[in-house]
Amino acid sequence: MSFLQKVYSEALIGHRHDVWDVHTNGGRWWVITNPTNLYSQEQFPNMDLAVTFHMGLCLRIPRTQQQSRSDKRVIPFGDVFKRLAEATDALRQAQNGADYQATGMRAREVLLAFIRVTQDITEWTTEP
Repeated sequence: MSFLQKVYSEALIGHRHDVWDVHTNGGRWWVITNPTNLYSQEQFPNMDLAVTFHMGLCLRIPRTQQQSRSDKRVIPFGDVFKRLAEATDALRQAQNGADYQATGMRAREVLLAFIRVTQDITEWTTEP
């Protein structure tokens, strides 16, 4: 390593990211932290381009297994959200008492589906 300089720092997505300009006998690199990764300045001649690419990776790659596991717990709610959107559309289009009553029944079904999914994905323990 022949040169090392911190050139930028920014807090994004709840984490601080530092950008370093690093020169070695193998080339020049952008080193961006949290998580640390390096990008060739030949491929990323502009620091902003490297930071933007790095942020995209941070959004796509979970930081921990816990986050990955919790992300998967959202998947079962897809049908619930679809039903909720349908009930919302029906409410917007309701014109008389029968329409509102039918929308109320749809909302009830959405609530019951939400409860079922929540019970299925909740990790129950014997500890209080």
